[in-house]
Amino acid sequence: MAKTINVSFSTAASFYLSVACTGYAALGASTPGDIVVGFNVSDVVEVIANVATGVLLHMISLVQVITQVGCFTLISHILYLCRGKWFCMYIYI
Repeated sequence: MAKTINVSFSTAASFYLSVACTGYAALGASTPGDIVVGFNVSDVVEVIANVATGVLLHMISLVQVITQVGCFTLISHILYLCRGKWFCMYIYI
């Protein structure tokens, strides 16, 4: 579990860092507080698509961590509630 959390946080941090470095590389020292304002109107669609992709990739790592904990908790509760029953004899963690 700790390895999964370390991998997911490292992945998320690398995506945040890549987005920050890409924005700074594209705009230089004149980077505004709102990064989208620094681009031309025609480039805004590309910027928003790239930002949405970065957010989506970040959310994938988050969902993996949350669902792993949630599924393990659910399975352990099910096994606790039906201990000794014939239909739970073949469930293994």
